[in-house]
Amino acid sequence: MIKHTSLAIALTATTFLSAPAIAASLTPTLGENSVFSYSEGSENDHNFIVQEADVQGRLTTKYHTIKLKSEKFATHDTVQWREVAGTGTNVVAVPLPNGGVRYFRYSYNSADYNSAGKRTLYTSSQSKL
Repeated sequence: MIKHTSLAIALTATTFLSAPAIAASLTPTLGENSVFSYSEGSENDHNFIVQEADVQGRLTTKYHTIKLKSEKFATHDTVQWREVAGTGTNVVAVPLPNGGVRYFRYSYNSADYNSAGKRTLYTSSQSKL
């Protein structure tokens, strides 16, 4: 029991000690297939804020905006996504870190989708075995 406890304490301590160093060196590696990207924003136009300390320890605020790439949402070439103004049929709400919400509607041609022989379209659900 003592060996396990000592090991747990050592691992926890090294995790906490190395976490700030790891976090400071993180850079986004979103890649070209990512469904979002982000860029520098402004005080009046941003989705999230990051505060960074300069060499003197003073915090500076950096504003960032998130761009959602709806063209990357689909997992099948017969499914299309587009941004819409609000909720509705076939609409998915995507919450943002600043409390905002973006809405995207998906559509597909069921004949094309099913004719590929890759998917089965179910129009009802089973409630019992």
